[in-house]
Amino acid sequence: MRKWTAASIAEFEKERQHYLTQVEQPPLPPWESFAEHEKVKYLASQREKVIADEFSRLTVGGWALGKRPRLSYRVPISGLLHLPRGMNGKEGFDKVRFKKGDDLNDIVYNHYDQRVDPDTWPGTNYVASEGIIAKRSEYLGPNPHVASYRFTFEKCEIEWWEPYLEKPWIGETYWLVESEFDETVRWWFPMNRSVY
Repeated sequence: MRKWTAASIAEFEKERQHYLTQVEQPPLPPWESFAEHEKVKYLASQREKVIADEFSRLTVGGWALGKRPRLSYRVPISGLLHLPRGMNGKEGFDKVRFKKGDDLNDIVYNHYDQRVDPDTWPGTNYVASEGIIAKRSEYLGPNPHVASYRFTFEKCEIEWWEPYLEKPWIGETYWLVESEFDETVRWWFPMNRSVY
């Protein structure tokens, strides 16, 4: 949960006021003028919007594994990165150690840019099934994108987005965006999916 101070609450309320009266279409009245039942109704729709906006941010903002990432991602902790050999980890995982401050995007790109022998590498090549030199990335889907990273203590997994299949996946399962309600400011926020 977020930690609030009097100053951060005042700043949040100012931003919420601007959002409601200037950004929302049609413009809405200030939050404090809403009746309680109007707040409840608005918060229900705001929750869905938070989830949709965060999902869009992750999937649109993800980088395609077939191209070197333009941005770095400096990892906040040391740990072990789990790199699936195929979509949904069906063929197992490679594991790579990383240190606090390393660029995870660079580590992931370099790992999946390596060539493999298609005759011995397990799984399905989604890009080309025969006759060319295969790369590890081709076994993760037609056009895998790194949407985000999820940390569970020292374990790091990649949240993948496959736009052609419209499939969000992580490890051996799927990921989704959840929201959490903050009672202090009475507003929905995307849930932090990492635990350090």
